[in-house]
Parts: sequence; structure tokens; C-alpha cells
Amino acid sequence: MFSLDQFAAAPPFSLLASVFLVIGLDYIGFQFLKLFVFIGIAHLNRKDWLRWQSPIIGSVILALVLYPLALLGLTHFVLMKGLAITLLLMGCIHVFNGFYKQQIRLNNWRSILSALRHQSILKTTLVLLLIGMGLTSLGPITSADALDNHIGSAIAILNDGGLFGHHEWFHHRLSGNGEVLNAMALSIGAEQFGSLLQFTSLLAIVGTLLFVQPISKVFQGSGESRYLIALAAVSAPVVIFLTSAPKPQMWPISMTVLAFVLSVQLSRQNVTRSRLMLEYSLVCVLVMVATQAKFNYILGGGLVGIMAFVVMTKQGYFKPALLLGLLTLIVVLIPPIALKSIAFDTSLIDAFISPLPGDLPGTKTMLSFSQFNGDTGSLWPFPISILIPSHIGAYGVVLGIGWLLFVGLRPGHYFVLWVGVAVSIIIIIANVSLAPPAARMYMEPYFWLLLVLAMQEKQLSKRFVKVFSWPVLGQGVLGVLACWIGAVTLFPGALSPSWRSEVMDRSANGYEIMQWADKVLPENAVLLSEHRSMGLAPRKTLSVEWRKFVDMQAPKTEYYLNIMKDSHVSHILVIGPINYNRALAGCYGAVVAGPGMGHLATRNPFNQGGSYEAWILEFESERLPKC
Repeated sequence: MFSLDQFAAAPPFSLLASVFLVIGLDYIGFQFLKLFVFIGIAHLNRKDWLRWQSPIIGSVILALVLYPLALLGLTHFVLMKGLAITLLLMGCIHVFNGFYKQQIRLNNWRSILSALRHQSILKTTLVLLLIGMGLTSLGPITSADALDNHIGSAIAILNDGGLFGHHEWFHHRLSGNGEVLNAMALSIGAEQFGSLLQFTSLLAIVGTLLFVQPISKVFQGSGESRYLIALAAVSAPVVIFLTSAPKPQMWPISMTVLAFVLSVQLSRQNVTRSRLMLEYSLVCVLVMVATQAKFNYILGGGLVGIMAFVVMTKQGYFKPALLLGLLTLIVVLIPPIALKSIAFDTSLIDAFISPLPGDLPGTKTMLSFSQFNGDTGSLWPFPISILIPSHIGAYGVVLGIGWLLFVGLRPGHYFVLWVGVAVSIIIIIANVSLAPPAARMYMEPYFWLLLVLAMQEKQLSKRFVKVFSWPVLGQGVLGVLACWIGAVTLFPGALSPSWRSEVMDRSANGYEIMQWADKVLPENAVLLSEHRSMGLAPRKTLSVEWRKFVDMQAPKTEYYLNIMKDSHVSHILVIGPINYNRALAGCYGAVVAGPGMGHLATRNPFNQGGSYEAWILEFESERLPKC
């Protein structure tokens, strides 16, 4: 099996499996928190901010196990399926034990509508936004990025039994522990698991913003200021779109957010030494696992780790904090880095700090391209380009106007909050200097500063809330419209096979082309694809994306040509008119089928592209590298 269609269970079973897998993660995380007395039986209600972190803790524990196994080539399909079934059964046990009944107070739709009617407009908008985002995340996978490497890599892991089996596929080499979790879920057909995990990660952040205690006193209720802060977090357009895809972005951010809050709480007085060490150890694990999800989070995770170390040092625990940090480094971080260095024949440092480790051809060109490649061709100059969309098609790739709330930052005389502000500013400066001009690169400091707002001693005044609620509320209303459009257009695909096909045809880039390719390709074909949706390819497929990053005349390029030859590529999928003057055209054989017609599809109905043609040709790979 090679395509998402072949792995995904038929709706609605894929939806149910995904939901119970996430509940299973909650079960694991909840038991961990109870075991180490982070929360007690008296704190099972929804107003305990740590209770919202259970799915994140559960996923971190699972990633700690699965990621090294994937790097060792031990994540065979049978093992992954066994783990997934076990996790699903845990989810069933968790539901039947009634943990969720203690938190869900609203028993029917009438009481839900009544509750909304009696709540403030800020809270109502937040609830409607979250419901819409949740429904959207339960739809079929249509994100172009996800259908390339986040799901394509998960399928490759199941077929190969491990990571990094495709050096010619640059985006696959960017894979981390998030793709391994996606693979585990796909082993039982749980298509929506990845996007549901991203949404659950956002819920963990929301629960923290609403219910975490201020630094100076016990917080007795969220209040309007907390709902304003939470709405500013959730209504950011880029957040809305990231939570509806299995791209592991919100998930590692939720780890650094949790680590950030725990770092602040390390400054508490009258806390036992053992409790401080336990919380500091959890911070170390969280930030190190976050770095294994995506290269972006090495800096953010490192800064939060330094923040926690500084707080522990100020508390007089320099030596034990240093020893615990080194121990966690040796146990959690070094083994995956060592395995990556072996896989790419490079140094430990390069395996850690480079998103594409090793000296493979085209790597440096790819990195240079990515560094300056934003998410959208905005008409505005930076930084306006990441705050306000220049056209409706770019709505989902901007951060919005929630930054306005930061005029209310008042860290006061609390050292730890000033450290939090400092690490936020450092990462912003680093991103401006080094990262692509994309809003998603600034989500970590955005959430961290919102946390400082929520935890500072001087809470936002009623006047402040009254003034700033209107712009944030306006953004929230737009967000409600956007996510409910997504819910209406995508969620039905989770309910029946025919509706799923309609959703995928309309919104999944490359779906119709790959369906056509499935009909015309021989069963034993090995395909070379010019289309980026590797997760939809119906046969064993090699990516040709390396071609635009290398000099085809350079001797080093034979590395990729030999991969194609050794894989016995038999056919090529050509996007656009056939050009016999381009690289590799000397290996083209007879036309098998074409033109097939596709269109540039996106989840955003206002950002659909034009039509294009595609051809399938025979490919004479035995003639490589001469052709």
C-alpha cells in the first residue's frame, strides 16, 4: 500500500479511530500526572489547567518510545498496528471509566444553547471558534504540505519500517517524531489523528491561558480578561489553518508553552525540593522532544530550557539542575541525534542543528531557498505581511492583530516574567534575521507573551478589556466564519466514503491526478513523480524535487540518478506539457496516458488555482546515468 486512500479506513470508522487514539493519549498522560502527583483526585475538573495537558503528556511519552525505534528501522507495520490498537483500547477504557463525564457538564443541545445565550460575547465567540475548528480538524486530509511529507513520510515509515529511506525526497528528510505518530495512527486507518492532535494541542494552550494561576495569587476564575487573551490566541488566522492539518506544528508549540509555564512556576516559594526537581525534569523532556518534531523548535525549546535553568539557579539549585539537564540530554536527545548522524554520515552537531544534515547534493541550495521563502506572495512589506493578509487567499497564513494586547504587558518586579519576555524578544529577533518571513515562525513568542499577560500580577483592567475586545472580537468573528466554512466543506468527508471523495476532489491538491494515475498505471509500476502530493501516489513512488536544487551536469548528481536506477523506476508522472529538452528527458519512453487534467486545489475556497495537464510516460531507468 502506498497512498492515503489505501491506508485510511472507510468513514466514519477513520474518524472514530482517530478520536479514540487521542483519548488514549489523554489516558496515558492523565495516569502520568496522577502518578507523579502533578494533579490529584480533587483536581479532575476542567478548571485545573494541568488537566488540559494530559493528551500532550501522553503523546510525548509515546514519541519518546517510537522516534528512536523509527530511526533504528524497527517501526514495522505489525508493531505500529499493535501499539495503535493498544492505544485505541486505552481510549475506550478511559471513556467507560467516566473521566470525561466529570468534565462535560452539558448534557444536551438545549443546555448548550442556553449556556451560550447567557455567556459573554467573548466567551461565546471563543466557544464557536473552537467547535468550528474541531469539526474542521475531523475532515479528511487535504493540506498540500501534509499530502507531501507529513502523510507521505508516515506512509513511507510504514512501508520501510523506519525513517529516512528516501534521500532523494528532500522533504521526507525533514521528518521528525510527529510523522512517526502519524504513521502509528495510519496503521489502523486513523486518517484524522494527526490534525486532531494539533487541535488537541491548541486546546491545551487554551486551557492554560484560561486557568493557569497568576504568579502572585491563586486565580479563582477566568474572567473577561482571560477570555480576551484566549480569543487572541485562537483567532489568529494561521492558528485556524494549522489546527486542521496533520502538520506537527501546534503540537511542539504546546510542549514549549507547557514548559514555559512550568519554568515560571519553578520560582514559587514554599515548594519542596523534590517537586521542583520533578517539574524541572519535565521541562527538560518537553523542550527536547519538541526539538525532535521540527527543526524550528530547536531555538524555542533551547530558550525555554535556559529560562528554566536560570530560574533553578536563582533558587539555589545550580548543580542539581545542571546534572538533571545533562541526564535528560543523554537519555532523550543524544540517541536520536546519534542515529541521524549515522543515517546521513555526518557529525553530531550537524545532525542536531541542520534541518537537512549531511553533505548530499542540493542540500545547501534547498536550505537557502527555504530561508527566504514565505508562505504567501503578500503585497505588503515585512512585518505587515505576516500580520494582515493582502488578499483573501492569504487569510490563513497571517498572525492577525492579537499583538495589540501586548501594550498591557506589566511583568512588574517578577524576575521570571522578565526572563519570559526576554526569551520571547530573542526568538523574534532571531526569526527576523534567519527564518523565512512566515507568520508560523512567530507563534511561539506570540503564545509566550500571551501567557505573561495571563500570569502577571496586574491583571488586565475592565477598561483595557473594553477597549481591546472590539478588534480582537472582530478578528474572532472572521475566524468563526472561516472555520465554519471549513467545517461545512470538509467535515462531511469524515462521515461517508462518497462525501470523502467529493471533498478530496475539490480540496486535496493532486487527488484527481493520482486517481487517474491509479487507473492507467500497471500494478507493478515504480513511479517517478513531478507532483508534490507523495502521500496520494498509488504506487511505489520516488520524488523528483531534488532536480531543481542540483546541477544536473555535476558528478555528484549521479547519487540521485543511481537511486532511481536501483529502484527500477518504470514510469514518470509529468506535470504540464512534455518537454523533451529538460533534465532526464533522455530517459523518457512511450506515452502511456494523457493528458489527465487536474487543478490546484486548496482548503481555502477563495484560493483555488487553475487547471493543468499531466502525462504518464514510460521511464527507461536502466539507461541512467547516461540519459
